[in-house]
Amino acid sequence: MSRPFGQTELSLARRRRGMKWSFFAGKRSYTRGVRVCLQCVWMVPLLALVGSLPASAQTSMSTVRGAVTDQSGAVVPGAQVQLIDISTNLVVRTVSTNANGNYEIPFVKGGHYQITASHIGFDTYTETDIFLASNETKRVDPVLHVGSTTTKVSVSGAANVIQTEGGEIGGTLTDKTYSNLPVPGNSYSSPLDPLATMPLVQMDREWGVSIAGQSGNQLDMAMDGVLEENFNTQTVNMEDASELKVMGVNNSAEFSRPATFNVVTKRGSEKYHGEVEYYLRNSALGARGFFDTTKQPIIYNTISAEASGPVPGLHRTYFFGMWNGERVAQHTTYYATVPTDLMRNGNFSQLLDPSLQSPPIVITDPATGQPYPGNIIPPSQLSTSSAAVALAAQNNYIPQPNFGGPNALYNNYQFVWPYPGDQYDADVYVGRIDHTFSDKDSMYGRFSSYFPKYILAGNLPGLGSSRTRTSYSWAVNETHIFSPNLLNSFQFGGNYDWEENGQPLNGFISLKGADAISKIGLQGVNPQSLSGEGFPEMNISGIIDMKTAEQGGSAIDGRNFSYTDDLTWVKGKHVAKFGVQFRTYYTSSAEFPSGTFGNFSFDGRFTGYSYADFLLGYPGTSSRLSPILNRELTNHEIGFYGTDTFKVNRRLTLTYGLRWDYFGSPVYADGLDYNWDPTTGDVIVRQADLVKISPLYPSDIKVVAGNPTPNPSLTNFVPRLSAAYLINKNTVIRGGYGIFNEAYGSAPNSAIYGSGPFTLVNGPGPFEIGETYVNAMQNGQPLFSFPNPFLGIGSSVIASQNVTGFPKDTKNGKIQQWNLSVERQIGTIGVRVSYVGSKGNNLNYFINTDMPMPSAIPWAPNSNPYPQFTATSFNRNNGSSEYNGLSVEAKRRVGELNFDWNWTWANNLDTLENLQNPYGPLPWNHDFMTPHHRIVLNTMWHIPVGAGRHFGSNMPGVLNQVFGGWDLYWISYFESGEWFTPSFSGSDPSNTNTYSIIPDRICNGNLPPGSRPLSGWFNTSCFAVPPNGRFGNSGVNILEGPGLNNQSASLSKSWPITERWHIEFTAMASNIFNHPNFYNPFSNDITAPGAGAITYVPDYYSAVKAGPRLIEGRLRILW
Repeated sequence: MSRPFGQTELSLARRRRGMKWSFFAGKRSYTRGVRVCLQCVWMVPLLALVGSLPASAQTSMSTVRGAVTDQSGAVVPGAQVQLIDISTNLVVRTVSTNANGNYEIPFVKGGHYQITASHIGFDTYTETDIFLASNETKRVDPVLHVGSTTTKVSVSGAANVIQTEGGEIGGTLTDKTYSNLPVPGNSYSSPLDPLATMPLVQMDREWGVSIAGQSGNQLDMAMDGVLEENFNTQTVNMEDASELKVMGVNNSAEFSRPATFNVVTKRGSEKYHGEVEYYLRNSALGARGFFDTTKQPIIYNTISAEASGPVPGLHRTYFFGMWNGERVAQHTTYYATVPTDLMRNGNFSQLLDPSLQSPPIVITDPATGQPYPGNIIPPSQLSTSSAAVALAAQNNYIPQPNFGGPNALYNNYQFVWPYPGDQYDADVYVGRIDHTFSDKDSMYGRFSSYFPKYILAGNLPGLGSSRTRTSYSWAVNETHIFSPNLLNSFQFGGNYDWEENGQPLNGFISLKGADAISKIGLQGVNPQSLSGEGFPEMNISGIIDMKTAEQGGSAIDGRNFSYTDDLTWVKGKHVAKFGVQFRTYYTSSAEFPSGTFGNFSFDGRFTGYSYADFLLGYPGTSSRLSPILNRELTNHEIGFYGTDTFKVNRRLTLTYGLRWDYFGSPVYADGLDYNWDPTTGDVIVRQADLVKISPLYPSDIKVVAGNPTPNPSLTNFVPRLSAAYLINKNTVIRGGYGIFNEAYGSAPNSAIYGSGPFTLVNGPGPFEIGETYVNAMQNGQPLFSFPNPFLGIGSSVIASQNVTGFPKDTKNGKIQQWNLSVERQIGTIGVRVSYVGSKGNNLNYFINTDMPMPSAIPWAPNSNPYPQFTATSFNRNNGSSEYNGLSVEAKRRVGELNFDWNWTWANNLDTLENLQNPYGPLPWNHDFMTPHHRIVLNTMWHIPVGAGRHFGSNMPGVLNQVFGGWDLYWISYFESGEWFTPSFSGSDPSNTNTYSIIPDRICNGNLPPGSRPLSGWFNTSCFAVPPNGRFGNSGVNILEGPGLNNQSASLSKSWPITERWHIEFTAMASNIFNHPNFYNPFSNDITAPGAGAITYVPDYYSAVKAGPRLIEGRLRILW
């Protein structure tokens, strides 16, 4: 399989992140308290463990509501409504209808239920097979017939597929559906593969998630309602899930973010159940990648075992436990662009051949500005001390081309990594206990753990790295009923994620940064002589980015927790709900940051071609760092909300609410925070920390005393409103409008759109020495070069420091979201048509403000507004976004043919990407990962052959065992392309010291559909390097990449062994037709070789399994 560089474990995709409570309320006698405490004994180990760790939480409980009427439609006050949990056969709640005939049953776990309604003089009404998803409000309206309570009238709720309450839009996928989804390797990618089948969900090929245009920090991922703040989707293992729920549009005031998806774990029932399953994937059954010359071996083994049931000796106590283990023996094919054999020796004549490079690239002598004769660097210039370091790096770490022929200038190296692109060994353990103390108190607790190991490829064979990971997640929930009209739910939980890099694993020993520095002869880096995996990063534009997948050291990526308490009060036609959420985030990092072993870029500013600059040993920029490790950072988030659901009449329900959010500013435990004031140019630190500033910090940078911590906004009040109008029992109009506060993110390296606020992303500040130098020619020589590509520490001859600043008073942007939906049930088919829109105002982003206005005057360091810095990244809050979408869904859940089909048309725009000019207006552009069209067809067909089916119902036993009872599952994905941006490099026409930016646009650039060859996906002649004195005029994300066409299927059958035991076999095939689904072009640089050429396809484990065909067999034994 082929795999582009930059991908590590799936869980890293789109990453980067005093109170005392009583579980029991009300009065109890001493003896009753003792009895309850004795029943709690089983919880002591769990609570002791959970209580010793911080946590993170959000409720995932649901509601059943409705009205009881008689045959004439008159309301029936005082009717008894009983909700029964089918799995445990326990009565969850008994309530009476009020004077309006209404009833409300809040704080109910997701699952399968039965409702009965009775009243003297009427038959008893029973509705069975009611599936209640997490965080769902389901309406059930019993109709009583005149008769006797001893007479029962039963109906099934299974066929009801439209949502009649609330204005939100979402989707639900159960464990039964998930277990048969044709997504081989499904446990590998956790909830992301099934998530991709949901309406309004968009997932790019690298596991980036967007829901109705919202992504990044505007999404919450939860497990049992507990937020997984690290977005660690592999900790949330779907093998132990009973349900995946997406709440994508117009969440109520209970939720902070515009979109949330939640995984609910399985729970025990009154009968013992268990299963053991084994997955096997083998490359012998798969297909090779489109560009691969051979099919690489893979043997993937997954074993899972689970058990559940009542806890012996403990009344109304149930357990669930699971282990899932993965063992992967796999080779992965990678491709890279390396210099040709001629280029390795300074001969760049191939760049003059128009059949190889168009337009030709002429390299020039930096000292004279004149072209090198024949495009060849003379040997004398490759015999210098500066060139010696580059040649040592080349000869030790950059291999010679081996792919595509002697004249291939790009994608000309192939290597096979003897490990997968993700974990090769992992174990997941999950345990859950549910206990009902009394009719008024119930509780559950869940603990999950995840232990993966990785050996990850770098961009070249010698740059691999290793990683181990330890992750925990937990949740505890207690529900108390004060009265039928007053209920409370309390939940806490959280997650912990520890990573450690560079340990020997499975015989693999990663490259040590200090060893690489010594081997190539680099000087002036790693002043602390840190020992750990890594490499002096060298980004050679258009060629290769030399770096290891990970750096040495270890880090606690997150130890996050929060508490949630929700109180519900039912009064007449109103259901009021109030709640508070308190989140605390903790991060401690000892991981070596980027630049620990040096960071160097080569962009062609000296010769006109990046690799020629590299051979001379002339970096365009160079950075080094002497980091402060083991820093601890904390942050807090608080939310209060109140909502009221007003049942105006039997047809109209309104829900309105108000929410207030507080987003704190992260603070380092050592107090070494800083800020930067763009008005004065001063760096701001606390008074007490002035003495801690490094004595080597440049003296021309003024550091003053003050409070560097921004003041969080206290005015984040936002309204929510939704309505549902039931035209008749089969037709409903729903809609909603809400405003959401833009979330900055939990961790110090979280992102809004790129690097988030309050993050020291562009420099370590005045307390540690981190220097970045920008190179230029002076008197015929570069300011610095290899082997020591820096000026003296603390030198003020040239700027060396970056700074990041943000306003003293922060402002959270506001995201307005709205929808209007019409749903109708036609027989057993539900159809929904929705318009969904959103608009973001005053959104936060960072931009480099340290550059002069574009002009025809050549750039010089003193022309910058802040010449004492190399870059000043400042947080602004005038960004915007706008989303308009049409969502159509049809679904059926009963009968021979079940399906959930959805189509989304979307136009998602923002002003927050590829910003280059701090003086110009913010241009609107496509969001890169939102295609215009997305169709998902998820279908299950009970093939009508065999006993109990339409054909062959009397089929003899042997034939039936072979040919009868099969089920077919099919998923189809169709998407138009994602968006990308053209660029150019090697010159600075704007004279702002910007060397890789957006070109001029002369014509559209998108070739007609059907006329887009892999060798040149877009028309490069439609773009040109801008003339001297300005930036390019091309837009961002104006080019449309290849679309997606992926068909996957599975075939499943179950055989009974005994009355309780049966065995099930499933064969799955992803991308069954092996249709190539291409990535966007590898290079969008119109001045680089191979511009517009497509050279990669997704691998086996890409999102929606869009890579080569993969076949998997699964055997399950269930009882």
